[in-house]
Amino acid sequence: MRKFEINDSLSVTDIGIDISGDSLEELYIAGAEGMFNIILENPGWQKEMAREIELSSGTADELLIDWLSELLYSFDAEGLIATDFELSIAEKTEELCLSAKVHFRKFDSNIDVAKNEIKAVTYYRVNIKREGNIYSTPVIFDL
Repeated sequence: MRKFEINDSLSVTDIGIDISGDSLEELYIAGAEGMFNIILENPGWQKEMAREIELSSGTADELLIDWLSELLYSFDAEGLIATDFELSIAEKTEELCLSAKVHFRKFDSNIDVAKNEIKAVTYYRVNIKREGNIYSTPVIFDL
């Protein structure tokens, strides 16, 4: 089970989410869902196209930032809203490797309502912790 809660009490220029999941995969998906709920009124769940994403990093914190930054770039550059995820994370030779099939739909200015413009995903306060079988961390976005 995964979830996100938006924390908009940080400052005028930042907004955050507290995310959790019962695996790293669920945690990362919660981060993506939370980010798109900050950007749009209702991101929706339609699937118009899919794309493979492969990333690797030395730590789970860095990989989470890279993952969210990749999705944010797809939105900024191509207007693609990530709506569904098939994601796996494996540890290989001192790196964490993420492999994902992400379903997207195209932003439609006739039906989509933008709420916030996220400039960047920040490293500030990201610190993935595991308590029992639950992973959690805050994520802060620069507006």
